[in-house]
Amino acid sequence: MTSSRTFGLSQNQIKVIAAVAMALDHIGAYILPQLVVLRIIGRLAFPVFSFAIYEGCQYTRHPARYLGMMFAMDLACMAVYCFFTDRIFGNILITFSLSICAVYSFQFCRDCFARKRSGRRLIGVLVFVSCLAGLYVICLLIDVDYGFCGVILPLLAELSASIPTSSGHPSADYDSLKRKNMALIGFSAGLVLLSLQVSWHIQFFCLAALPLLLLYNGRRGTFSMKYFFYIFYPVHLIVIWITELILTS
Repeated sequence: MTSSRTFGLSQNQIKVIAAVAMALDHIGAYILPQLVVLRIIGRLAFPVFSFAIYEGCQYTRHPARYLGMMFAMDLACMAVYCFFTDRIFGNILITFSLSICAVYSFQFCRDCFARKRSGRRLIGVLVFVSCLAGLYVICLLIDVDYGFCGVILPLLAELSASIPTSSGHPSADYDSLKRKNMALIGFSAGLVLLSLQVSWHIQFFCLAALPLLLLYNGRRGTFSMKYFFYIFYPVHLIVIWITELILTS
């Protein structure tokens, strides 16, 4: 996403904040469970990365590669964690892989409707509905982080951003900002739904991520940190696991 806005926070800055929050959350979960404040801070992480998935689906030039990369990292994280702990570990990248599938199925359906052919539209609807049904069944069968509501969060942003609105404003930046704000409306509704679904009272603190996302200025940042966040996830989990092992030995 590009924008001429210079104030606010770049995507890299917001994701670094989310990465720190995620690390604190896992420290609170595995090393310092008595410090609930760490788990509260950690509620910032998932919404920020989930919204980044929505944006990634919008602006990637290689959709199949984007999904493949996420799925490959998911398998790699599972393999690394299993090697160190001898346990199969379901991770958040599974949720994000399913989220990408949900967004892509809607985009395919939307493209089918744009062609104005009834047969093509029917195919689009069937693909979209079948994908959602399949994702729902997967969430029932395996332990997916944040469940079906977590999976469809980026999709809700996509659906909301796709609602046609009349602006009449000549600026492309204005239209981009308006689309982002529309996406945040659907995304916010999804966060509320997720908080109601999760039987954990502090989950509502995930709504604190919304002001952070409102500060997003549409810029990626000076440096490319794409692979840093892929690497940070498994590495910080291994460090926390080793620390926990040392403290409990």
